[in-house]
Amino acid sequence: MSVVAACDEGYFLSHKDFIVKTYQEINSVPAEPMFDLRTPFMQEAQSSQIAARMLDPDGQPPKKKSKKEFIFRKAETDSNQLEKMSEVTLVKERMKAVLESARNCGCLNYSSTPEDFKDNNSSSRKFSDSVFQVSNIIGSENSFSGANNSDCAMKQSIQEENYVLPSECRFFCGDLFSLENFLREEKFDLLVIDPPWWNKYIRRRKLADQASSYSMMNNKDLAQIPIEKHLAPGALVAIWCTNSQSNINQLRDDVMPSWGLEYISTWFWVKVTKSGCTVMV
Repeated sequence: MSVVAACDEGYFLSHKDFIVKTYQEINSVPAEPMFDLRTPFMQEAQSSQIAARMLDPDGQPPKKKSKKEFIFRKAETDSNQLEKMSEVTLVKERMKAVLESARNCGCLNYSSTPEDFKDNNSSSRKFSDSVFQVSNIIGSENSFSGANNSDCAMKQSIQEENYVLPSECRFFCGDLFSLENFLREEKFDLLVIDPPWWNKYIRRRKLADQASSYSMMNNKDLAQIPIEKHLAPGALVAIWCTNSQSNINQLRDDVMPSWGLEYISTWFWVKVTKSGCTVMV
């Protein structure tokens, strides 16, 4: 991703800028709905309530939480939750400086309107669903690979879908446990891994609509991926993980040691809207 702004507390990145720069030779412009997030993600009713309050600030205020609900939430606060709360506080403090440096560079100058909350990012959500369903072609029976050995980006049609490939790249789509057949004995200085972590949200989506979900891997299977075979001496591995404490613990205690890795540090990836609000509230 392109670094738009930087300070001691972190970096402000733009994936849209990265796409434009990577594929500038073929004038490939990223689909606008992908990055046109004007409000945080929320349910339709909640979004409509915010729009109504913006249009009528003196209207009926939202209902207060019941005492029963407050007691229930208080009971949920255990040691792990307290640790997460302090972590969230730290991230919020660091984010202030990062967002300020981004605004100084001319970013995040958008102000959300009542109409934005009414719309609730409908075009972005529809676009996301369409891309997700197209990406669902991946599977062991649909495995395929390819490459772009030139020094320029290029367009290519694969299985009746159009793709853009960056320069000097190779790709393999299929079962991870068939990766050895593609990589052979190659070793790398940097690996970026984004595993399909097992999580309740995707499990619920799978039950509701198979096409809107994806295949997940449990931590035991993740640990069996032969990552260590492809690491050059002193290699750096960046692993994306959900905020599930059980996943984080198993990543550090089981998965990383099985890959021959030593934990160094944690980075927090916070997605924001065009105005600088967190995508999830």
